[in-house]
Amino acid sequence: MSKVCNTLFGTVVVLLTASLCANTAAADFGWRSTGMYRIKHNEYRHGLFDPDGGTVDMMGLERGAIYSLNQAIQLELEIVSLSMHLDALATGLYSDAWDDDIEITQLYVQHDLLDGWHVTAGRIILRWGTGYSFNPTDVLAPEKELADPDNEEHRMKGRDLVKVEYFGGSYSAAAVLSGKVTPGEPRIDDLRAAFRLYKNVLDTDISLIASIAEKETPLWGANVSTVIGDRLELHGESIFQKGSYQGSHRALSGENELFNEFPFNESQRGSAGFYNRYLLGLQYTLPGNVTWTLEYYHQDHGYSKAEWERLISYSGYLDEQLAGVSAPLARTNMLWSMNVFSPKGSMRDYLMSYMGITIRQRHTVEMTLLLNLADGSCIVLPEVHIGAGNHLTFYARGSILEGGMGTEFGEVFLAGYFEGGVRIRL
Repeated sequence: MSKVCNTLFGTVVVLLTASLCANTAAADFGWRSTGMYRIKHNEYRHGLFDPDGGTVDMMGLERGAIYSLNQAIQLELEIVSLSMHLDALATGLYSDAWDDDIEITQLYVQHDLLDGWHVTAGRIILRWGTGYSFNPTDVLAPEKELADPDNEEHRMKGRDLVKVEYFGGSYSAAAVLSGKVTPGEPRIDDLRAAFRLYKNVLDTDISLIASIAEKETPLWGANVSTVIGDRLELHGESIFQKGSYQGSHRALSGENELFNEFPFNESQRGSAGFYNRYLLGLQYTLPGNVTWTLEYYHQDHGYSKAEWERLISYSGYLDEQLAGVSAPLARTNMLWSMNVFSPKGSMRDYLMSYMGITIRQRHTVEMTLLLNLADGSCIVLPEVHIGAGNHLTFYARGSILEGGMGTEFGEVFLAGYFEGGVRIRL
């Protein structure tokens, strides 16, 4: 199958490139550039999962200021019925020394074949979901960052895929073959096929989505969105899968012990039950250029409150072992246990609220809240942008993780961060 997929990818790219060379007239070229220069400081804290800070040190996390330079370049070329798109991100980080990298985050070509038919090949960020912060039906897209869900800082990396799509007025149908291309090796890993059927019914956008992977059961989902009046938009997403492929800590099903190997496994992989992730949300535009977004998100595979309390109990056991002869192994288990945390939550029920205010079309004040509905802990992200002319923006952003003892965001090792800098757009 890998040889077939390699051949398919190569053939499509060659055909589209040949079409580009054959239609060198009527070319349209465009480019954009975004430079980001900033300083960031992370604040760590002691907690049940890291009582003395030693685990954070093992993770190699920087405690001082981190300076970064990011340069994002976007290039677009259109020639008759063919278009090309390139996104590249160059990054330089400095704490004790400079560390730099450059990455192609998107690179694809798209060709209009016949009336309504389009084919796209390359590395693409393919969004099918309707949510602002969570997108269960984005089966081929990277997870959104809570601080940058619209990818304005261009850190997201697309997947390598081939997409064939037909547009028929009020409906469209797409078929996608995706995989991880390994440079220099004749194979494609993580193969996945995905399908989407879109239809507009009574001014409501409805999509049916399916995804099939080599080593997983199929995903079946749908999403909807509609606009009511001039100010209100409603949206929702849901996706089901038989069994769960989310790793869970082995301490949930046994007595306290020190593990000699990574203690997370896909214990529900063979489950006969279906696991659901769903989202319900709204976006409302208030007078005065104020936008408010509210979303409820649920994931069946997340930790329940009882399971989380069991993990807290296990972390207390590890703390006790740090004082004994098994301290090195206990420290390793504590490091592994950090995997129970997730940037946007690893339990089951969350509420996200975002409010943005635009002032004089150049300045913005934003506030994002992610609330764990099981224990009341939360993440708060305030952000301010001050525009200076058409190309220059100064900004400051913070993140505060709050909660009581034993809560998810109260126990995570990161207490918060602050960053500030300037963006230059050309």
